[in-house]
Amino acid sequence: RRLQVFEKMGRQISTSITINAPASRVWGILTKFEDYPEWNPFVLNLELLNKSDEKLVEGVYLKAEIKLPGENPMTFKPKVIKFIEGKEFRWKGKVLVKGIFDGEHIFRIEENEEGQTLFHHEEIFTGVLASTLVYFKGGKMQQAFRNTNEAMKKRAESTNI
Repeated sequence: RRLQVFEKMGRQISTSITINAPASRVWGILTKFEDYPEWNPFVLNLELLNKSDEKLVEGVYLKAEIKLPGENPMTFKPKVIKFIEGKEFRWKGKVLVKGIFDGEHIFRIEENEEGQTLFHHEEIFTGVLASTLVYFKGGKMQQAFRNTNEAMKKRAESTNI
C-alpha cells in the first residue's frame, strides 16, 4: 500500500493510491454519492443541486459538504466541468466570488494490466488568494485527500460491498 503525494508550486495538491480492485468498482463507489456519509471522511455529503437533474453530466451543479481535519464543515455549490464515464470526474468551486479562491477538484481512475486501479485525487487552485490559502490550509487539505484515498481503498477492497 503506497500513497504517493506530489505538490506543484503551492497551488496544486495531487495524490494517488493503488487499489486492489477493478476500476469499475472504484468508479461505482466514487459516483454513488448517497453512500459518501458511510465512508468519505472529507466529502461528507455530495448531491445534485437541482433535483430535476437526473444524472451526473458536465454542466450540472452539485451541493458539496466538505470537512478538513480539525475544521468545521463547509458547504459550497461546484459545477461539474468534466465527466468521462468510468475515467474522470471534475468539479470547479469557488469561495465567496469567482477569482478570489477557486478550486478544480479532480478524480481520475486508471486500471492496470493486473486489474488494480490507480486512483488520482487532485485539486488545482486559482485566484488572488490561492497561494496564501493553500499555504495556511494545504497541509490539512493534503491530509483530507490522503484520508479519502485510504477510505476509498478500504471500501473498494472490501468484500462486503
